[in-house]
Amino acid sequence: MKLFRYILLICFSFSGLFLKAQDPHFSQYFSAPLTLNPAATGAFDGDHRVVANMRQQSMGSGVLFNTGTISLDTKLIPGKIDEWDNWGLGVMALSDRSSGGALQSTYLGLSTAYDKALGEDGLHTLGVGFQATYASKFIDINKLSFASQFSSGGFDVTIPAGEDLVNNSVSYFDFNTGLLYSYKDEIKNFYFGASAYHLLQPKQTFFDGNDNKVLLRGTLQAGAGFLVNDVHQLHLSSLYMQQGAAKEISIGGAYGYSLGMEDENKFLYFGAWYRLKDAWYPYVGMQLNNIQAGLSYDVHSASWSNGAVQKSRSIELSFVYIFKKEPGDKFRVPCAKF
Repeated sequence: MKLFRYILLICFSFSGLFLKAQDPHFSQYFSAPLTLNPAATGAFDGDHRVVANMRQQSMGSGVLFNTGTISLDTKLIPGKIDEWDNWGLGVMALSDRSSGGALQSTYLGLSTAYDKALGEDGLHTLGVGFQATYASKFIDINKLSFASQFSSGGFDVTIPAGEDLVNNSVSYFDFNTGLLYSYKDEIKNFYFGASAYHLLQPKQTFFDGNDNKVLLRGTLQAGAGFLVNDVHQLHLSSLYMQQGAAKEISIGGAYGYSLGMEDENKFLYFGAWYRLKDAWYPYVGMQLNNIQAGLSYDVHSASWSNGAVQKSRSIELSFVYIFKKEPGDKFRVPCAKF
């Protein structure tokens, strides 16, 4: 039984190395736009936007996962294109440490998107976006344990692993694209988007005989926001994502309560999302004019075949700052927040 548990631990720790690994992602996907859809570049009510996200996942097995990202996007030549059109440019950096810190990944992205108004009033828009990325991954084999190192006394890291490490680092260029439709008026907004990542499907190989390609990742996202009255708001959002055999479906919403006067943008948010067959996570956030911050806490469990249950808890923080040179319109629900 002890041997069986060790083997399970090995499989869990190596899932991101030897299997078709999934991309790093966030529970608060709605607060990490440039990691989800290139067409979201510049899709906000303002001139410049800074976004930061941090996720810390502590597994029951003792393995620690850390993921963080920061992005900046801005609007190009405003006033020189059609009145309701929008052209955005953005940069993004993401860092991820997984498999107990043995695998370190860094991603850099440059994206652009153009939103075309579908009518004279600018309520409907359709955007297309593109993103070029550079990825660098490093593996520290000294932080890994292999089945060949298991002895009667447990794992002995002094025993040769017997694995042929071809490269301890890999890097590649990639390309992503997406579409985003949105509608907004004075009391409601909704959006629908689709994106495709890793169109070039580059190779990422560390070990001999492990010639893996980065699998195509497709996403569908949708959301809506409603102004119930001057005090109350309701926001809903959902996400479908698939990469290889791995699928993720998330759905949830948040309630917003006004903390300010009618012409102020100050709200307190309470909500929850459910990731199908994996986790549920409550969310609390605050909007103070141009700043929005959010905190979520994942709770999920996975049953092992020996009857034990491994529980996982994850905490995630998000921060969004939108800079406006001039006051915009007075829509209380100007753009999608979730």
